[in-house]
Amino acid sequence: MCLDLFRKEIIFHEKVLQRLLRSSLDAIAAERTNTSSSQRASRIQMRNIMRMMVDLDIYESYFEPKFLQESKDFYNGEAMRKLRFISSITFDTIVNYLDFVAEKLKEEELRIVAYGLAMTTTSKKIEKILEKELIEAHLDVLVNNCVELLFGDRKNFRHIKLAYQLFSRLPEAIARMCFCFNAFVKNRGKTLVNLSTSDPEKDKTLIKDLLDFKDTMDVIVRECLGSNQRFANTLKDAFETFVNIRTNKVAELIAKHVDSMLRDAYNLEVSFDQQIDKLLVLFRFIHGKDIFEAFYQRDLSKRLLGGKSASVDAEKLVLMKLKQECGGAFTSKLEAMFKDMELSRELTASFKVHLDKKENASKTYPIDLSVSVLTTGIWPTYLPIELLLGQDLRAYEDVFQEFYLSKHTGRKLTWQHCFGHCLLRAQFGGEGNKVSVVNSVDVLFC
Repeated sequence: MCLDLFRKEIIFHEKVLQRLLRSSLDAIAAERTNTSSSQRASRIQMRNIMRMMVDLDIYESYFEPKFLQESKDFYNGEAMRKLRFISSITFDTIVNYLDFVAEKLKEEELRIVAYGLAMTTTSKKIEKILEKELIEAHLDVLVNNCVELLFGDRKNFRHIKLAYQLFSRLPEAIARMCFCFNAFVKNRGKTLVNLSTSDPEKDKTLIKDLLDFKDTMDVIVRECLGSNQRFANTLKDAFETFVNIRTNKVAELIAKHVDSMLRDAYNLEVSFDQQIDKLLVLFRFIHGKDIFEAFYQRDLSKRLLGGKSASVDAEKLVLMKLKQECGGAFTSKLEAMFKDMELSRELTASFKVHLDKKENASKTYPIDLSVSVLTTGIWPTYLPIELLLGQDLRAYEDVFQEFYLSKHTGRKLTWQHCFGHCLLRAQFGGEGNKVSVVNSVDVLFC
């Protein structure tokens, strides 16, 4: 009876209710704007007022609608003030706005708790108002500029993560962000790939640039976008699109990149396994895998025949990973090339034993000869080069051919001199003043 009389005679008095509502709303507005005035009440006072309104059953009917409407108007104005130069949003505008939205969401959450309204419907309603006025109302501008201005630099990871957390409140915002992310990756990737069209020197660093770009985007998806599968899928789609805009070029450059790694012993010491795994990720995107195979096979033949490979173990590791990736048919010829080299080493050893048994072999055949016998159809094909050999070298060819055909009847040897090389040793000067010179010379110019 006491509460009922207080409600009717005091609160609903013509001079009380509207002043109570107005002064409460003004106190909240003053707190939101950090205004120092007599209108600003303590949170304990506001908590008591809210509790009184709830107990007297006037909170939902009289206070909450006005509170929500004024909150909507306030944050609508704040958003427009922060984004007043919408046509020319800068990096600073975006990061400051994201911090502002996160701060206001936190402030309103704490205010609702401090006022004792956490268990009322107001908590969700005020959250929805902030999402609508601060995010949804400016969604296209925010998402487009966030992706364009933030995603290109690792320094912005904190704000990328914050943007994702804010946009995750709205399903349509995440869909829009995913679309913009796809467009951003495609445009940035096309720029990298097309740069080398006008500047061939860029081809030398294209694979490294693409790997660095992929690393950055992977970290963004994993650490800033919560490993969201939608973003992971759109990243794959974007890479597959721009990697193949220059037909077969990236496939060729990947093969050359692997070749340079396998020739450099330093590369084999610095996380070689991880580097190859990253290259294989890029390899998966290319359509012309047969082009990669052709270039890789040609480069492998040069490494094997010229002794340019820094590590046989590294070569076989790459071969194993390619086999796991593409199957045994893809690497069958490459594996056969290694087998040919092993058989050739055994054959060369047998040939040297055969020469040692000949009379005066050291005088007749003074050159230390090693021959690689390659299976036709397995190795890259090259046009035979007619080379005018010296008498000593020609004698070696004849005696080796005789030795080989005695062991393998019905076979035919075709000499490919363009694959050969030799080591020359010479001494100049008299007996008391000798200078030794050692030089490696391609047989083609010998």
